[in-house]
Amino acid sequence: MPQTVTVDGEEMLVGDRTTVAAVRKFADVSDDAIAFYREDDVVRLLQNTEVIVERVPEGTAIEF
Repeated sequence: MPQTVTVDGEEMLVGDRTTVAAVRKFADVSDDAIAFYREDDVVRLLQNTEVIVERVPEGTAIEF
């Protein structure tokens, strides 16, 4: 099921198979930058192959 995340201050609708790599490409972010999000004062790192809807809660900001 698609969900919304925030990337570079903009909301983005991601599909069931959207990976971190796809979001990185959309945001025009270098492959060297680390993708992460914050949850309850914990920083959670993301790998390029991970599917967003399986790892990131709805409405979360993904940072690089």
